[in-house]
Amino acid sequence: MNSIKKIATTGMFFVSLSALAQETPMTVETIVNQPLCYGDGTGQIIVHPIGGNAPYTYYWSNNAPEDINYISNLTPGLYTITVKDAWGQVVSLTYEITSPAAVIINGAILPPSTKNATDGSVDVEVLNAVGTANYNWTLANGTAVASTQDLTQIGVGHYYLTVTDQNGCTATKDFNVFAKKLKPVAGQTISFTGGSVVQLGSVYPNPAVQNINVRAEENLDGVAVYNDYGVKVYELNGKLNSKEEMNIILKHGVYTVYFTSENGEQSSERVVISE
Repeated sequence: MNSIKKIATTGMFFVSLSALAQETPMTVETIVNQPLCYGDGTGQIIVHPIGGNAPYTYYWSNNAPEDINYISNLTPGLYTITVKDAWGQVVSLTYEITSPAAVIINGAILPPSTKNATDGSVDVEVLNAVGTANYNWTLANGTAVASTQDLTQIGVGHYYLTVTDQNGCTATKDFNVFAKKLKPVAGQTISFTGGSVVQLGSVYPNPAVQNINVRAEENLDGVAVYNDYGVKVYELNGKLNSKEEMNIILKHGVYTVYFTSENGEQSSERVVISE
């Protein structure tokens, strides 16, 4: 409100103007920007005082400077802002910074039928991705393999998947693909690519302690032993004639012994080595 005061003097007049400031109610508008990705410290709170009388002072619960109306690089938690104007009016507000759910990759491996086959696949499910996600499959050396969600027509190997959603949030997972393991059906007829054959060899004792005896029931062109992770731990260098036996020393674990006949037929037997 303005007032004009007249003071009479000889031959002239002086006019004095004074602005009488009036207190107006103060409110605070706030913008809260939540982090886009799990684990990001990118939250932000911005406040805008409305009304009241400038200048304003800001008291942040994280001890940010009093002359700024925003705080950034926030991790999940509660943050309080107290705004005070020049007339002493105070408004206090509390806001929560939250974290979005992490992008999660689940996958089911269908192993290739043999160690040299390329009929394996990985079926992938992605959770919590925002919008349309991008997929990047690579080998351990960084060689690109595919950009599809699922991986098909693959052989034995170690495959790495990186998923990126439209917010730029990422997740990674590696898939170690082994060949299918032949199921032991000792003493029975079993089917392989080469046809149905009887058990070509036998293992005893089973279970065993360190030493196992391997017996050829037919003339064998190969004997190989794989551990339960699909890693070859023994391979016969030569042939094993029918009814001939050999001894193999193995550590504690579960193994599969594979027999290969002279005409390429195969069979296997699973053996447990106890401590």
